[in-house]
Amino acid sequence: MSFSSRAYLLLPRRDIAYFKFLIEAWDNLAYLTVIDKYKAVIELNFSKEYKNKVLKVLEAIQKEIELKILYLKEE
Repeated sequence: MSFSSRAYLLLPRRDIAYFKFLIEAWDNLAYLTVIDKYKAVIELNFSKEYKNKVLKVLEAIQKEIELKILYLKEE
């Protein structure tokens, strides 16, 4: 049994560090792994309970940087 969810995101390479800063600023809401640094594909891991909050944060971040959710998986 797993208690986490994952989202795979695509964003401009130049914004990876900034995106990491923004996610970490939200009090450990999620953690990320860079899956492909050349295509700028990010894996975002978070608790199932925070799914709605994470989606709201991503929506807010989309106002600052170009961000596309490629895949959202609940486990």
